[in-house]
Amino acid sequence: MSSFKPKSPDFRQDLLGRVALALAPQFDLDRRTTAVRLAVMPWSDGDPASAAQDMRELLEIVQGVWGGSGLPVSLEVRHPAWLDALLDGPGQSGVITEVPAFLLADEAVARRVQAHHARGGQIALQGRPQTESLPADLLPCLSWSVIGLEDDRRTGEWLQPARAGDGASMRSLPTVQAQVGLESDVEAAFRRGVLAVTGWPFGDDIQYLDDSRVQNSARVVMDLIGRMDRGEDPPQLEAALRSDAPLAFRLLRFLNSPAFGLRSTVESLQQAIQLLGYHRLRRWLSLMLASCGNEPAARVALFAAMRRGLFMENLALSAGQDEAASELFMAGQFSLLDRVLHQPLASLLALLPLRAAVRDMLLSGSGPLSSFRDLALAVEQPARSAIVSAADALMLSPQQLNAAFLHAQREATRLNVMPD
Repeated sequence: MSSFKPKSPDFRQDLLGRVALALAPQFDLDRRTTAVRLAVMPWSDGDPASAAQDMRELLEIVQGVWGGSGLPVSLEVRHPAWLDALLDGPGQSGVITEVPAFLLADEAVARRVQAHHARGGQIALQGRPQTESLPADLLPCLSWSVIGLEDDRRTGEWLQPARAGDGASMRSLPTVQAQVGLESDVEAAFRRGVLAVTGWPFGDDIQYLDDSRVQNSARVVMDLIGRMDRGEDPPQLEAALRSDAPLAFRLLRFLNSPAFGLRSTVESLQQAIQLLGYHRLRRWLSLMLASCGNEPAARVALFAAMRRGLFMENLALSAGQDEAASELFMAGQFSLLDRVLHQPLASLLALLPLRAAVRDMLLSGSGPLSSFRDLALAVEQPARSAIVSAADALMLSPQQLNAAFLHAQREATRLNVMPD
């Protein structure tokens, strides 16, 4: 076990030693991230010693990571004592508590939901209710319903409130489609009129383009040019470049091309900035601005790529493999380039000076670095056993894993890299 310590003391180690965390974005029709869904699972079986204290710490952590970002966090806590503690506590801005629909058949639970809403809490319905209607006085307490793809059997508006006397209005609860793994399922969900979709829709075959067009972010390019005009230091420019995987890829590809004539390869963004200098970097960015494009479907991939990169970088530090940290960041960034750029990943990686271990991890999920990839993929799905198994393969404690995970989420949020 390594001696990695979190970079700052704001994450409570007591709670982080007892939970497994998984995250997915919630996005709208234009693939803009509108919220994140955080699954909180017990690391092992058994009841928490103090559920109320656990949930106080969880809310502090959520505030420390996403507070002030404008990005709500939907909490799916997978222990009944934790859910009770959240409903009995005060509401927190930007936090939505998911309540399983079958529990609302219990009048005591329904009253607690109403009381939590009265204290400023937001609640989402998780799953289908046991009946096709909910009490009219309960429906206003719910922000939306989260319905798994396999459970979504509706042919139109499926949820209506019961009549509460003459003149009661009839309206439906907005739906968030969950457990979506294909882009085709995302499109079908929006055709059904859902509010949003949550999940990672990376299971479709990629439609490759015949040319070498690259999707890029005009916002990032313009921000970089502005930073250079303001005379910001190279580390600040590097941090901004790290927020856009396709742009970073094109810069390294450019510098390592035969046309640039270097005798040695450029393997990091820091090297690239130092080598180019401000004048030539600004010129290159100006050329990139003219070729920028924006494809909505790529936004979810870019959201994932940044978090994978930061997470694997932190994991390397956690596992005592400092020399691999920078490579793993770039590997995470490039892990979905084929989906963003619509080119075969092997062809794209062949243009970069990557070690065989990194290339093997990205192309076949094999090699000495594959355990980092396995864990990065595991925390994208709320399956406790897969997360625990992947952490064990790297000999990481739950404290180390969760600290690395939360630091990655906070850094990505701080960089404002959620596609907009």
